[in-house]
This record gives sequence, C-alpha cells and structure tokens, in this order.
Amino acid sequence: MTTTKNTKRMLVAAVCLQFLILIGLTVQPVMTLTTGKVVTLKTLPVDPYDMFRGDYVRLRYDMSSMQVTPAAKNGGAVYVALTPDGEYWKASAASSEKPVLREGEVCIKGIAKKTYNGFDLHFGIEQVYVPEKTGKKIEQAKALSVALAVDNNGNAAIKKVVNGNETVYDADNILNLSPQLRPLR
Repeated sequence: MTTTKNTKRMLVAAVCLQFLILIGLTVQPVMTLTTGKVVTLKTLPVDPYDMFRGDYVRLRYDMSSMQVTPAAKNGGAVYVALTPDGEYWKASAASSEKPVLREGEVCIKGIAKKTYNGFDLHFGIEQVYVPEKTGKKIEQAKALSVALAVDNNGNAAIKKVVNGNETVYDADNILNLSPQLRPLR
C-alpha cells in the first residue's frame, strides 16, 4: 500500500513540475510585454509561410549583422545598445559585455551565431505569427516596423508589428490585457 501511495505522489509531483515549467516559460515574455520600455525598429520581412505552423513572418533587423566588440563567441551573449532616433530607434553599439548605457538608451540582449561570413545576432524577436493568408502581403511590405518591449535585463518581446498604417500583429490583443494591466506610455 505504501508503494502505491508513493507512486501516486511521485506522479502528482511530476505532473505539477511539468505544469510549473510551462507556466514559467510564459511568465518572462508576459512580464516583458507589460513592464518593458517600448522601442520601435525598422525591419525587413522574410519567408512568410510554414506548412506546419501556418503564416508567420521572419524578421531581420539592421542590428542582426552588427560587428561585436569585443568579439563575440559562437552561442555567446551579445548586448546591443539602442538609441532613440526620431520615430525609430537605432543600434549604436554591440558588445559581448553588458554596456554602460547613456541617458535614454536601452540595451537588448541576444546570442551570437556563427555564419560563413561572421556572426548573426539573434534576439528572440525574429519571427511573429500572423493571421492566416496575411503572410504574403506582409512579406511584400515596404514600411514594416516592430514595436518591442525591452525589460531592464535586455529581454525583448514583440509588442506590435505595423505595415505602414496597418497593425498586423498586436500582443495586447492576443494577451487580452485589460486596460488596468497595460503599461502607461
């Protein structure tokens, strides 16, 4: 009888642990979206469809191919300082060490991945899922921009994707955040 009780407890503990892990994976992006500073970047759309996942848009940023000083290691952390520049923000420096930010700057954290001609920088904001049958239209966009929420640790989450004057993705609508939970900006 004791073995059966222990087995049940172990099973319940395993299920609870898996549930907590799944919740933990969603907490950080939601916290970033609700508390992070909003920065807007210009971007280029790439490849909008995956047979198994549906319509999505892969995004490429100017900062994705920046030179990192001191040199980055494959799989190593990189930090890019973003500076406001009119309506958009621009990358001002990339480093493998966390930079000291100037007034008004924001730091976004990513990972360096070795390519045949150097490194590509990935920030976890390189793709966004969009409504079915809208990916091709977004791929052809001429004026695509992305509003990111960036928290104090450099984590970023896509808050909004805009094609000209049309919002094609809005995380607040997906998360269904009530006005009381939305950050003031």
